[in-house]
Amino acid sequence: MRRRYLVLFVAATMVICFAGSAMAWNLTGKWKGNNDDIYYIHQNGNEVWWLGEASDGTWVNVANGHVTKNRLNLSWGDVPKGHTRGHGRLGIRIKDANELILMEQTGGFGDVHWWRVQ
Repeated sequence: MRRRYLVLFVAATMVICFAGSAMAWNLTGKWKGNNDDIYYIHQNGNEVWWLGEASDGTWVNVANGHVTKNRLNLSWGDVPKGHTRGHGRLGIRIKDANELILMEQTGGFGDVHWWRVQ
């Protein structure tokens, strides 16, 4: 009897821990980069979409990726609304619910730090 309760406790703890790691962050909202660029992030579970726009309109990009623990991994690409045609990958550390820090990137991405605006 005691063993069954222990097994149930361990199983429930694992479910809570794994569910919590995917849903620990809610990044949905408006964000501002260190170059005054604006990003709109939408998070659904651990999947993330974003739209980024340069403050001067020279580039617009979209990105898609996933949150794993305190890390956001994205594939990004510029779209024809702007004048640039870059693309690559981003590895971003989620410092907390209001701050993101670029850890690694490909493709010459500009911003390296983001703060939640609203």
